Amino acid sequence: MSELNPFQLKAFYVVAKHLNFTRAAKEMSLSQPAVSRQVASLEKSLGLELFIQRGRRVELTDAGRNLYYYSDRIFEYVEQAEQSMSQFKDLERGKVLIGACTTVGGYVLPPLLKAFQERYPNINIVLRMGNSEEIERLVAEREIDLGLIGGPLKNTILYAEPYFQDELVMISSSNHFLKGRKNVKAQEIAGETLIWREQGSASRFLMEQFFADNNLFFSKKWKSGAPR
Repeated sequence: MSELNPFQLKAFYVVAKHLNFTRAAKEMSLSQPAVSRQVASLEKSLGLELFIQRGRRVELTDAGRNLYYYSDRIFEYVEQAEQSMSQFKDLERGKVLIGACTTVGGYVLPPLLKAFQERYPNINIVLRMGNSEEIERLVAEREIDLGLIGGPLKNTILYAEPYFQDELVMISSSNHFLKGRKNVKAQEIAGETLIWREQGSASRFLMEQFFADNNLFFSKKWKSGAPR
């Protein structure tokens, strides 16, 4: 048996709904002969008679009633699918998977996500946080839709768009010898103990790059669970 032609099935469905070719033609914005040809083609394809003409009246055959049962559900699902797609298009529903490094996720995103949710309350936002290397991996493996990281992009298959510039500063205890100094040379930090992020963090990468540019290299030892 031939596959059902969607347009022919639609013509049959509308005629069966009205039991009238003229009304069906009007609903489909077609001529009555065009609708009749579509129904006739469907009947020929199926090898079945779907309608019986009784004077001016049109009635469904047993096969026609059975096909109408299924086509009614088919086009009900089609209508629901169209409505659903329209909601996605109009941002009335949907889900966005976002990944962010801890700095961006903790300090930059909260007010932005709040404003977005107020404007689009039916969009479900899922936020995953990790270091920049982890976020890049999630984007590359298509586990999230969008990633926000705090440093240069390392994965060459990805595309990054700069959003804003931030500044990294060093802080010290109140009794440190560099306290209050406005200008500190990189060499003055040599020999100091640093508390910084784990491997894969963008802020750590930028710090290591800065120190390497100034010919400073630190031993990577661990103490109390914190990397140096």
